[in-house]
Amino acid sequence: MVDAAGTTKYTYYAGGVLNTEDGPWASDTVSYTYNNRLRASLSLQQPTGNWTNGFTWDATHRLSTVTSSAGTFTNNYVGEGRLIQKLALPNTSYITNTYDNMARLTGTYLDNSSNTILDKSEYLYNAGNQRIRLTRTDGSYYTNTYDNIGQLKWADSTVASEDRGYLYDAAWNLTKCTNNGATSTFTVDNKNQLTSEPSLTNQYDSNGNLTARYDGGLNTAYSYSYDAENPLTSAQYQSSYAPTSSWWRAEFQYDGRGRLRQRAEYVAYWGPEGGWYPNGTTRYVYDGMRVIQERDGSNVPMVSYTRGSDLSGTFEGAGGIGGLLARSHAYQSGSGSFTNHNTATGVICGCAANALINNDALEMAQCFCLANPDPKCEQNALKTTEAIVKAKEAAEKVKEAAEKVKKALEKEKKKIETPGI
Repeated sequence: MVDAAGTTKYTYYAGGVLNTEDGPWASDTVSYTYNNRLRASLSLQQPTGNWTNGFTWDATHRLSTVTSSAGTFTNNYVGEGRLIQKLALPNTSYITNTYDNMARLTGTYLDNSSNTILDKSEYLYNAGNQRIRLTRTDGSYYTNTYDNIGQLKWADSTVASEDRGYLYDAAWNLTKCTNNGATSTFTVDNKNQLTSEPSLTNQYDSNGNLTARYDGGLNTAYSYSYDAENPLTSAQYQSSYAPTSSWWRAEFQYDGRGRLRQRAEYVAYWGPEGGWYPNGTTRYVYDGMRVIQERDGSNVPMVSYTRGSDLSGTFEGAGGIGGLLARSHAYQSGSGSFTNHNTATGVICGCAANALINNDALEMAQCFCLANPDPKCEQNALKTTEAIVKAKEAAEKVKEAAEKVKKALEKEKKKIETPGI
């Protein structure tokens, strides 16, 4: 398969099952082995070493275990079906699910090895299979109300600031949303395209793709471009109402199967030689349609993912949604291994370090609170981590200012050394 990303080659066993997929990047071949046509192993070639996964199955061909360097994940099922009742994690914590007699999920619980509940969500349904209540770990809950055609009208929380309300037009388009008493209004055109939302107006092409969002009159804040098959090829934020330091651009490249293979990011510098400057590239390696590794622009592995069954009970019947088991990072080029692994309870420090790199205070707060049952943990941690991010941003601005001063001094020095200029 030859496409914009490069060349991808496939080989197969005699029985027609996939043996290898060699993608567009160097050292990115994914190899598979099978036992009775059930996947037994996956091995991803890396510049150094391999990222490997192992799989076992029960007598009824249900996935029993998934093993990677993040550890072993074990599934236990309800009866003879494919509903997972318990997922045992490598750190001895575990997730349990409960269902009603109609196979609807009524609760999901994360417990540590001492059987203490760290996190939970419990659900109630009406006769129309609509979820009417969500109860959280701290006992707070949402009560949902629907109209006669199943549209959510009101989400009433026991935490007053979380109340939400929704209104729709005759074509089922959302027209108003209330958030803790504040109302946001949305309008659509005769094609049911969202044309205005709070603080922004939108523009589309003849294929219905969003091409621009304006943040004041005709000032373009966001712009988007697409290729002939309509996947997004670039997204950009460049508003005259915002400092250039907040401007960004991203470009996307796909393979012949429609999989995102590369994301290139840019930042703006609008000085004498201004323009868009590269700010990192991410490459993606796949197992089927699921990303299993991210690499930087130099092809160095940055993150690997351990994946199991998704919400369909297969590897990717639901697009892989719900099947993520672990995120591994801190690649060691000498050994080809990853040293940090985040599961449901995770390696908190590794997760927070990655969030700090991304300047994401909320992500850091969530990382610190992954294993903390206190419902106020995230709120308190957020205050601290926001201060960390602001300090980092301030340091970056000082660095940028120093670079500008340095360039100005070098320019003046050249003028002095070159008479007549």
